[in-house]
Amino acid sequence: MGGEEVDKNIITPVRSPGPIAVFLQGPRFWNGVAAFLGMACRNKPLRLGKRVIAARHAHVSELLRRDLDFGIAAINETKIVEVNEGPFILGMDRSELLERERRALYEALSAVDMDALRRAAEAEIDERLAAIPSGGEIDVVGAYARPVAAHTAQKLFGITGPNDAMFMEVTRSVFGHTFLNQANDKKVREALHNSVKNTKRPAGFATRSPAAARAASRART
Repeated sequence: MGGEEVDKNIITPVRSPGPIAVFLQGPRFWNGVAAFLGMACRNKPLRLGKRVIAARHAHVSELLRRDLDFGIAAINETKIVEVNEGPFILGMDRSELLERERRALYEALSAVDMDALRRAAEAEIDERLAAIPSGGEIDVVGAYARPVAAHTAQKLFGITGPNDAMFMEVTRSVFGHTFLNQANDKKVREALHNSVKNTKRPAGFATRSPAAARAASRART
């Protein structure tokens, strides 16, 4: 991916954490949190305003069994509609619309040749690992995990970008704003909107029908 052009306006900003953030991410802090929650949640989950913390295995298991009692729209819907310019199942609570949309999605996925997709991913993994010289190194994120995931997504959804680097930055900015930008950071949102603009440029991102994408995937494998 070296040398591939990337629109700098779509890159999600990365900031170095300050000393407080480093402490809050460290094992000493979280060991203390775990000990506190273990005592506070011994008999039942802990409620803090509108938030409920379940720290015991039994309580977490109960929550997972009662998934129909909970919703996701209050957390995801606004940003998903902003990104998607319309609703999507990851931002919907249980409803007739959700069930209809999910059935349509599962039906489309059932037509995908997952074995071919898996073989293609495994072949790329083998190729990238074989290219490492004896005693050499590899960037496990930039030269392994991200490109393998990106190429798999391209084959699965039939979406490509002007180059791999652009494709990965656009998907990162979309995911980063939708699911990680809890503080509504302005620069993260700007990167998202610039990414969405890129996907609408005629010479930028291209999509194919699922049938065409599957045919191309079979031809490559």
